[in-house]
Amino acid sequence: MSRLRVRPGATIRVRVPLLRYRQSAPFRTQTLRLTVPRRLSGSTVRLGVFGGASIQDETNVFGATSFNNLLRRMRRTESRNDLVLRLQRAGDAGPTVLKKTERTLSDVVGGRRTVPVTVR
Repeated sequence: MSRLRVRPGATIRVRVPLLRYRQSAPFRTQTLRLTVPRRLSGSTVRLGVFGGASIQDETNVFGATSFNNLLRRMRRTESRNDLVLRLQRAGDAGPTVLKKTERTLSDVVGGRRTVPVTVR
């Protein structure tokens, strides 16, 4: 797998081809942009693009401490029709999201792809 090398403060632009279920030709392309935080200088992280249907269960609503806390956690959870681009670190309890951007689409979106990123 290739590694992406970026500078702190740089903008990463990702073009995502969208396929219809059981079809191989893209019917639409979405472009997402994400600015690399300067605080990540010298870090190795992962850049991931995800369909909301593939990561919807990652938000931990079971650890909610109150009803308001539960609602806040649910609002932060991606919907099945969100296309998400994020920088993240792996962790024992799941990924730590360092920065993300998302776009809500009219269709449910699945799938995931990640690539290692060195910030220098």
